[in-house]
Amino acid sequence: MTTAASHQASTEYRSRALHRFAWLTVAFILVLIFVGGMVKSTNSGLSVPDWPNTYGHFMFFFPLDQMVGGIFWEHSHRMIASVAGLLTFGLTIMIWRLEKRKWVKVLAVWTSIAVLVQGIFGGVTVLLGLPAWTSTFHGTLGQSYFCMSLILALALSPRWVDLPTPLKENEVSVSLRTLSLWTVGAILIQLMLGAYMRHIEAGLVIPDFPTMFGKWSLPLSDASIAFANQELRQNGILDKLLLSEVTREHMIAHLAHRFWAVVVTILSLWTAFRIFRHYRGVSALYRPALLLISLLTLQISLGILTIYTEKQPSVTTFHVMTGAMVLGVAVTIAAQSRRLFASRTQAVKMPSQEEGRSSSSRSVQPEEIAA
Repeated sequence: MTTAASHQASTEYRSRALHRFAWLTVAFILVLIFVGGMVKSTNSGLSVPDWPNTYGHFMFFFPLDQMVGGIFWEHSHRMIASVAGLLTFGLTIMIWRLEKRKWVKVLAVWTSIAVLVQGIFGGVTVLLGLPAWTSTFHGTLGQSYFCMSLILALALSPRWVDLPTPLKENEVSVSLRTLSLWTVGAILIQLMLGAYMRHIEAGLVIPDFPTMFGKWSLPLSDASIAFANQELRQNGILDKLLLSEVTREHMIAHLAHRFWAVVVTILSLWTAFRIFRHYRGVSALYRPALLLISLLTLQISLGILTIYTEKQPSVTTFHVMTGAMVLGVAVTIAAQSRRLFASRTQAVKMPSQEEGRSSSSRSVQPEEIAA
């Protein structure tokens, strides 16, 4: 093997290793989101009241035989978060050593900053006694951190770089690039609404679906809220939620999460069916679109089950994790759309009449991209 061939083989090996390490980091962050969801679902957030230590012990020296009940979930969340941070820092260092694209390097740095802020804010949230606004920010930043890591993993794929001439998008009122960004934004808002609803304990203030206390009218009047408190108290749900009474704020938060889910569903279906209709041959878009529909169906089902199982911890937590996966797939579609399509102001280059004598004059078709 020549020196040049050996160098190329070494470079390809390091690129593959970096790509796999990036996906390992993404998978670990998804586990972190699940365990973080279990912390809230089991009300274990203050099971370990000190930070950064655990009952005075250095985090990784805490006795395993004392990890019981809520301590298990809270302490596990801290340890997994620490490992996720180390993986992210390691990934950033590797990217700066091996990657040439500036935007990938910058994104890696911001991803490391995100996990650092996330960890600090998680500790501050505990020290402040888990106020709703800090917990909501902590959860939302966690979802954003997950998506940033996902984009890094996508960008480090060899297929990301091997791209022919950009496609020219079909003439439509809203481009797929714009539509996919709308979908990402709507899902992110929904996750924020869901996090806030969870942290003010409003998840079961309306205990039936699709009706609301057996009616279709919004339970926002004083009489409706009084009736809701009476029903929830008789059913023992107020005690389960650790609430003395339901307020209008609880109702609005719950209803906002329900109704915004309709917006998310419409935009997700619009995005997916746009791809099914026009870009069936582009696997980089078609496969995520199929996954988006599948995960959205699962997410809606888990949301309904969360109500009818009265927030059973595993069901509720899978609802949280699936929400992160829905966001991640939408981000994948948005990132791939930006990669694959030329902007409206950048037409696909076509051969001139003179060039047409010796070369084909057709544009690149969607079916030609299988990345």
